[in-house]
Amino acid sequence: MRMSLRTAISVRGLGAARPLALLCCAVLCVALPAATAAAIPTAAPSVKKGSKTGICIAQTVKNGKLVPLRQSVYRYRYVRIKKGRHKGRFRRKIIQATVQVKTSCITQCVQLRKKGKSLVPVFRTRRVWVREPHRGRLVRVKRLRRVWLLGPCASLPSIETLGTPVTLTLLDNSLMTFDFSAFKRQGALTGSLRGYVPGKILPDADNQVILTSGSFTLGKTTMFSDKVCGGVVSDSIRTTDPTTIGLDPGKQSTVILGQNGTLNAKTYLVLNIPLELRNGDDGCAKPYITTGYSSASETVNLSGKLGAAGLAQVPVSMPATDLDLVGCLTPGLATQECNGFQLPLPSTVSMSLNVAVVAGTT
Repeated sequence: MRMSLRTAISVRGLGAARPLALLCCAVLCVALPAATAAAIPTAAPSVKKGSKTGICIAQTVKNGKLVPLRQSVYRYRYVRIKKGRHKGRFRRKIIQATVQVKTSCITQCVQLRKKGKSLVPVFRTRRVWVREPHRGRLVRVKRLRRVWLLGPCASLPSIETLGTPVTLTLLDNSLMTFDFSAFKRQGALTGSLRGYVPGKILPDADNQVILTSGSFTLGKTTMFSDKVCGGVVSDSIRTTDPTTIGLDPGKQSTVILGQNGTLNAKTYLVLNIPLELRNGDDGCAKPYITTGYSSASETVNLSGKLGAAGLAQVPVSMPATDLDLVGCLTPGLATQECNGFQLPLPSTVSMSLNVAVVAGTT
């Protein structure tokens, strides 16, 4: 996934004479409500270097679809001289081009406001720094521009229908590890998360996946064991089905598919763990007692890098994170929250995942 990154800012000059300038301003004020995007040059907030949130193509709603936000800019181009005594050398030339606006993935979409029965993009007219030609070179000047109001894509109405569906599915050998200092336990993870990329997936920028649904399931995992049953190691406490790891509905989880072949996720997860308890020291031949589930919430950062398999198999890992787990010791249904005594089970948790990323499916 190699992609280029280009940023620019649009420009267009104003008159210099004072009477003419006053006349232009008066005309502009009268025509502003009905002005088109071409009537007033536009600009967008510049991207800060070293941004850790990802650099995405800004999106705007047009004809009921999300499309890349574009603007007109001046920039240099070097062209080869074909004739004369300087033949073969390069000459610098100023050209005007239309480019896609790049911004932070957090504020990727132009916000909308209701106007009558329709929604229109929100902008402010501001004086901003731009580059424009002056005596054969580009100089920075302040000009009046239409600056689009950018914000989270999730705030747009019907945003999921305007985006590209994306599914992240766990493959074999996806594991969750519990480190209790004295010993470690591992359990298999299965499941998938679903979301969408605002607009279309673009090859020349990072693409943000906004997660909306789905969960992971942890297979039955031994927590504590002993040799009470005839000297043979057996489980005294273990997780039971369904042990789930789902998205926190009150927070926005996202995945950045980087143009440099990286995958970085910031997810807000809720871990629901019901347990099975051996029925006392003399309960080796008895059925295990099932408890209700206990919950733990955590902000989980996942990272990975594409290999030879591309998006079909991305190795992703979660660094070791201290998690204040609790275990329910009161009998109950595994699908209901614990309503009795709970025992603290502090642990360091990590995950090693193999993820298949598929776009265009729900």
